[in-house]
Amino acid sequence: MNLSLCDEKKDLIASSGAIKPLVRVLKMGTPTAKVNAACALLLISQVEDNKVAIGRSGVIPLLVNLLETGEFRAKKNASTALYSLCSAKENKLRAVQSGIMKPLVDKSAFVMGLLISVPESKPVILVEEFRCWWRSWRQERITHVKYLVINL
Repeated sequence: MNLSLCDEKKDLIASSGAIKPLVRVLKMGTPTAKVNAACALLLISQVEDNKVAIGRSGVIPLLVNLLETGEFRAKKNASTALYSLCSAKENKLRAVQSGIMKPLVDKSAFVMGLLISVPESKPVILVEEFRCWWRSWRQERITHVKYLVINL
């Protein structure tokens, strides 16, 4: 694991076949081993060329599962690794297909629930809701105008 902290070693670690064993650990390892494997994958994924290879290894559904079911450090490492991996376009689709949206929306709703108890948050939430509605309404109008221009 300490080797993966060294930038010049990250690519060497990935190219020497370390990804498969890390995937295996995420499948069958102890909770502590899974935390460490997710951390190692995060560090290796910081090299751009490694992101797609890691994504193709089948690790994304395992990281999503860890994000949903792991303890705090496991969730933190899994979410950070997924964030890094999802900067590669093809990994975004893999993440969505692996069910990443549910734990992200759940966590977001949980945080919103905590924040809404603060009286100062209510006006801010209303303003944000209005902005969201306005963008949606505006985009619908733009789409409608484009349709009319093209079809007239």
